[in-house]
Amino acid sequence: MNILQKSQQGFTLIELMIVVAIIGILAAVAIPQYGEYTQKTKLAKVQALAAPIKNSIAQVYSEKGICLDSAVITAGTAKGDAWLELGSQAPSLGSAGTALTGEVQTIELADGAGTPPTSCVLTVAVNSKGLGKDVPGTAEITFTGDFTTNPVSWTTTQTNIKAGSNAEKMVTDWK
Repeated sequence: MNILQKSQQGFTLIELMIVVAIIGILAAVAIPQYGEYTQKTKLAKVQALAAPIKNSIAQVYSEKGICLDSAVITAGTAKGDAWLELGSQAPSLGSAGTALTGEVQTIELADGAGTPPTSCVLTVAVNSKGLGKDVPGTAEITFTGDFTTNPVSWTTTQTNIKAGSNAEKMVTDWK
């Protein structure tokens, strides 16, 4: 009779192995998804940085019929009058030697083809650490504004982003 009153003292080995297996399966699914979400967030920050600059480029073009002066903007420096034209739309520059943001190392503004140019080009170079497994530190995203259409039509191209990846599709779909 004493045997029936005995209570359970802990978990069996089988129960513990089942719990560990379930946690392992959940982790195998969640960890890659987390990497994709962080990469998408970083790419969204790049797009958010470029959006007001594209608007300023379009505004200067509509007012003056020219693209902003060719310029390379790196942390702590700005060459040419382009940054002054951007005014409050310009992203804040970090101290020399640091990135513009955690995601962007340099921004380059250039005229497109033709006189006056029919397009203006904005090239964003990714931080040297990269933005995830599909976007290495050598990646560049180029926004080209076609000023022969109204409203301005922006196309996006990229270099060194892994072909066929979600990151490439996301960048290609930007307008």
